[in-house]
Amino acid sequence: MVKRAVTIICITLSLTVLGFACRNPVSADRNDTGGIVVTIANTLTENSVIEPIEPPLEMNIATYRIELSGPGSSRSIVANPGDRPASFESLRPGTWTVSVNGRNSGGVIVGSGTSEVAVKGGQTASVTIQVVPLSGEGTLELSLSWPQDWAPNAEVSAVMTPVGGEAVPISADKFTIDGSGTRFVASYSGSWSAGYYELQLALLDGEHNLWALPPISVRIVDGQLSL
Repeated sequence: MVKRAVTIICITLSLTVLGFACRNPVSADRNDTGGIVVTIANTLTENSVIEPIEPPLEMNIATYRIELSGPGSSRSIVANPGDRPASFESLRPGTWTVSVNGRNSGGVIVGSGTSEVAVKGGQTASVTIQVVPLSGEGTLELSLSWPQDWAPNAEVSAVMTPVGGEAVPISADKFTIDGSGTRFVASYSGSWSAGYYELQLALLDGEHNLWALPPISVRIVDGQLSL
């Protein structure tokens, strides 16, 4: 009888210990994970008062692919413009990288953005991803003409100002002038870093301004021709 009682007590204690050990990890997992809410800001817009100069590539974003990589398994979802902020839950604490690729209706990536977010247990972090044109270089081509007898000594004045940056003049000698007909034709071709610019274009006769266009929005896209 004594041995049997001891055996029953040992089994009961063992089950109690196992039950305690199983409950704690579940509770810890729930308390130690965090989340991220992702808001997308699309900067692929123009502010020009006239038709922009841009490549023949559709730049309107049809879908966004949001990807998370970090201490745990990678996550990804596809969102549409105008959707509510994307929410990711049950993420392990640590630094997560949030990447967003914007694709046009043809599936071509036309903009992207990325940011790092620190996730803490029991908390939800918020991040806004700026979707900007792809980095790289594109080509800008310009062409304008005027009657030779109207301005025989005119020179082209062109200035490119990147959004948020400083003005960059295009030297007049970068334009090729063709005067074989009754009109002068000035042509320019050059490489520029991808992004958005404001172009100011005018004809000068010495210091006298003969003609000028309103500011023109220019979009330079990696590997594309803007004209």
